[in-house]
Amino acid sequence: MAFFSSEAAVARMASAFDDNPGYATKPRIGLRAEGDRTTLLHEQGFWAAMAASAQDAIVGCTTDGIVNFWNPAAQRLLGWSVGEAVGRSFNQLTLPPSKAQEARRLQRWVQEGRDVPPFHTQRMDCHGTALDLLISVSPIRNDQGHVTGAVTTMRDVRVVHKALRHESQPGTAASSRAREEPVAALSAILNSAASAIITADLQGHITSFNPAAEAMFRMAESQALGRLITEISYRKEAAEPVNVHPGQKAMDTCTLGIGTASDDQRGERTYVRADGTCFPGLLSISMLRETAGRVLGILCIITDLTERKQMEQALRERTLQAEAASRAKSAFLAHMSHEIRTPLNAVIGLSQLLERMELPDKAHAFVGHISQAGSQLLGLTDDVLDLSRIEAADMQLKRTSFELLALLQSVQDIAEPQALEKGLTLRLEVDANLPVKLLGDVVRLRQILLNLLGNAVKFTRAGSVTLRVAELQRQASRSLLRFEVADTGIGIAPEHQERIFEPFTQAESYTTRRFGGSGLGLSIVHRLVTMMEGTLDVESVLDRGSIFTATLSLDMTQ
Repeated sequence: MAFFSSEAAVARMASAFDDNPGYATKPRIGLRAEGDRTTLLHEQGFWAAMAASAQDAIVGCTTDGIVNFWNPAAQRLLGWSVGEAVGRSFNQLTLPPSKAQEARRLQRWVQEGRDVPPFHTQRMDCHGTALDLLISVSPIRNDQGHVTGAVTTMRDVRVVHKALRHESQPGTAASSRAREEPVAALSAILNSAASAIITADLQGHITSFNPAAEAMFRMAESQALGRLITEISYRKEAAEPVNVHPGQKAMDTCTLGIGTASDDQRGERTYVRADGTCFPGLLSISMLRETAGRVLGILCIITDLTERKQMEQALRERTLQAEAASRAKSAFLAHMSHEIRTPLNAVIGLSQLLERMELPDKAHAFVGHISQAGSQLLGLTDDVLDLSRIEAADMQLKRTSFELLALLQSVQDIAEPQALEKGLTLRLEVDANLPVKLLGDVVRLRQILLNLLGNAVKFTRAGSVTLRVAELQRQASRSLLRFEVADTGIGIAPEHQERIFEPFTQAESYTTRRFGGSGLGLSIVHRLVTMMEGTLDVESVLDRGSIFTATLSLDMTQ
């Protein structure tokens, strides 16, 4: 085979075929041990025959670009014989001056071991004639994986075009379908599109105007064709120039309001209809290119944003109204809670004085009911006030030093009478290593524990209520504590557990009639725990009891 310069070139050529993923159908044949001379020669003959019969030009080079392999197709395509080509620089033989930078980039990629997929470019034959080629490049590696050269395959684009022209010759059914089907599909897309689709030449003159564009701009296609596209844009925005592509001059007469040179550009603009009215639109710009990549014009897709802008404005207004209503509600609740507490305190105070006086038994019973109802109403008023202050972000947590064990004992003392009245056992279980003093809002922590204990006692008919406190973690001067309130009460069904922390909500409607309450307690507890950057969880089994767990991280103090 006269077109091989050496057996080493054959070996490198075989390796190149093996390493090139573009040859999906090639046989996976590798070289044998050096001593197996017969097998080596057989495989060299195989690759030599393949290269000789290939229709594509195949050229092998060193990492410096020196030709060491040249098949017959390369001689037919470029005109240089194998003797003239081998040993010379491949770039000097074939490279036009305009492609010098491309060649340097390809050589760098080869040295880095990168495969170059097929791309369209130009090379010269031995007469200096420019050839349009499809070129791909693959590195050649030795047994250690080091790059020792490269294989370049070249295909004449004219051959491809000739085959395509032959398939699309006039009068053939294939050519007719090839022309008609894409045109019909494109026409259907343009006619049915909801967005305006407008094309323009490089000078900015409109060349097509689809039905959606006619409806959007209230202008017939015949009126739009030939006009500058800037004439349908708001004048201030139309004054902004845009570069359509590197290497193309700035379209000073076709300014689209997107000041970059990228192919795909998007932005909001204001457009003018034929009747003078304006509307907001979302503009998307793309370049229209031919197969070789040359820019032919501009494609503009415009979506009318009028309805969306109106919806956004309506949503903003409703949000402002809702926020104002929420603030007004919170302010009203806070004001009314203060107003109600004043006469309530008088009712409770006077009822307590009456209880100390000598009255008939029936009157004492009435006074006791008045005092109890007043206390319940005062508790509800306090809950409403707390909720309104939390919602209005008017509640601020305080940081004071307090003794944890003293707080827990006081909470037990407050809740115990109610538990004893129902025949329940109230237990306090604490870890021995709890921190002595903490920093935090002791009033709100007491409110959390009393609410949880009060609920547990209220919804437990028999058995016990237990308050457990344990330290989960201690880091530096901060302690992570878990407060658990467990009861043997009625429990909560799984489907109701997710919404028990919502305001004015209880597990089931009959519990309000049976046990009383407004359903605000757990909502307030949940919000207070959240304000303290903690978590509140519940585990419950119907008719067996519940466990509410508040996990809080508090600073320790001496």
